[in-house]
Amino acid sequence: MTSAFSTTRARLTTIQSDADQQMRDEVDQLNSLTQKVADLNIGIANAENTGNSASELRDQRNEAVRQVAELTGARSVEDQHGMVTLTLADGQPLVSGDHVVSLQVQNLPSGLGAIQINGQPAVIGDGRLRGLEDSINAVGAQITSLDDLAETITSARQRLAHFGNRSERQSRC
Repeated sequence: MTSAFSTTRARLTTIQSDADQQMRDEVDQLNSLTQKVADLNIGIANAENTGNSASELRDQRNEAVRQVAELTGARSVEDQHGMVTLTLADGQPLVSGDHVVSLQVQNLPSGLGAIQINGQPAVIGDGRLRGLEDSINAVGAQITSLDDLAETITSARQRLAHFGNRSERQSRC
């Protein structure tokens, strides 16, 4: 039975680690996309200020904004100058005009990562990153439950063994 618990725990740990690595990769992708949005904001403003068409740049930016929203659930607002601001669920800006605030992944003592912005936990309200965070937490809860169950069974077996040994000694007397 111990082997089954160990095997199951190892599988859950692998699933959790894989989700953590995917989260880290997607944070890197997100940071590239937000920089692209800021760069396109500048390109669009420059093109429109000189009377040129910025429709192709707007299409590129719209696609990058869509991808950011898929990752984070970020909301976008375009100002009167054609610049897009992207914000997280709590209003924290990822992109404001040409300024980008990158997300970071802080390593926790467990070896897993926590997404942060400006040194604080990032509020990811939706999207693939929210799903990955939820998955990592849910698998962690399953690992804890499995560990608790294994401990309970081990303790019960020890109590039964102890009780059985006492009963044998008492029956010999």
